[in-house]
Amino acid sequence: MIVLTLKGLLYWLFSPMKSSIIQTKYCLKGVYAICVEYQSRQNIISSTERTKVKITLTHQERVDGCQLGMDSHADVSCAGKHARVLEIVEGQSCTVRPFNDSYKPMRDIKTVNVAFALDSDRGATYIIHLNQALDFTDSMQHSILCTNQARHNGVIVDDVPPIVDWNKTSSHSVYFEKADVRFPLFMNGPVSFLNVRYPSDWEMENCTHLELTNGNSTWDPTFFEEHDRISSISTFSQDPIISSMMMEDLIDGIKEMSCVSAMKKIGTETFLTPEYLSDLWGIGLKQARRTLKCTSHNSLRILEGQISRRVKTRPHQRLYNQLGGYLGAFASDTAKANIVSTRGNKYTQIFANRGNYVKSYHQKLKSEAPNSLDRFIHEVGVPNQMLTDNAKELSEGEWKKICMKHYIH
Repeated sequence: MIVLTLKGLLYWLFSPMKSSIIQTKYCLKGVYAICVEYQSRQNIISSTERTKVKITLTHQERVDGCQLGMDSHADVSCAGKHARVLEIVEGQSCTVRPFNDSYKPMRDIKTVNVAFALDSDRGATYIIHLNQALDFTDSMQHSILCTNQARHNGVIVDDVPPIVDWNKTSSHSVYFEKADVRFPLFMNGPVSFLNVRYPSDWEMENCTHLELTNGNSTWDPTFFEEHDRISSISTFSQDPIISSMMMEDLIDGIKEMSCVSAMKKIGTETFLTPEYLSDLWGIGLKQARRTLKCTSHNSLRILEGQISRRVKTRPHQRLYNQLGGYLGAFASDTAKANIVSTRGNKYTQIFANRGNYVKSYHQKLKSEAPNSLDRFIHEVGVPNQMLTDNAKELSEGEWKKICMKHYIH
């Protein structure tokens, strides 16, 4: 009979020689069971481990900083080694291809949320958050900003150099309209860029934070392909069949447009497969597939940052009905009356789907459309798609934030 102390048990569990110890059959059945269970868990953990070379910046590199280049040919932003990684989007890795298809794609590139320190020309320092960026902190000196990714977040990027601005309207700057902060751009050859650097702990706690790209939803580079910024399309034929055929031909022509990118995200993989989940939870493959289908399984691994960033205060998706299928796609428009009602309402926000379900909310102003959308989500549910005529109040501002928050396409 073998007598084990707690210290001896911990040594066996965490010793570098645990593989040989685990294979020994102990007389104590409890110890043997614990060791076998630990071995099984260790195999699962090791299957998702990722090694990464930690990059250390010198004092001079921290002072000099790097360039955050404006790249309109990149369809996703990239973080270089001067970026301070705050969060890692778990369960998601990407395959990235450079501008030339003959180059070998780079696989298993992680998606991260990072921060930079940016010193304004007035002496103030701001913390710029670059969310949903590819992690090249171990290989790239400078960083890249996808300009349309920032514009999608409501940031005005005017990267036209004044020397070639024939209309004399370019401010050559990055403007945060909500905070009313503008940063001038500099030139490195034909590329506009911002001077950024690695932020210190004190700056992270005391400086003003600005969101350069959105961190509340997953960045989809195909957004501009699906929403081609065409406010309306009309045909001249009165015959509905001919009109429908003309519309299909036009849409097919738009989809066939070619795309040229300097840095193109061609795939997203996840290690969270039904087989992995079945092994991890000890459930059948059928249950694992149903679990992955019915859950978003989005997760962030927080490395550092303020306490306020550690807990996401967004309401859970289970609080609202999730409207799926073709009946989950809704269209919305604002109707205007010629006469103001006794309650002071002149507008009505209408929501309808293909099943002839209609829901309407009365408004005093057109700008109250986001409030109607919020009420619709609370009372009816979260649609999977929302089609509008791209009016300002139905495509920008609070309406856009609500759609991004609830993953409404």
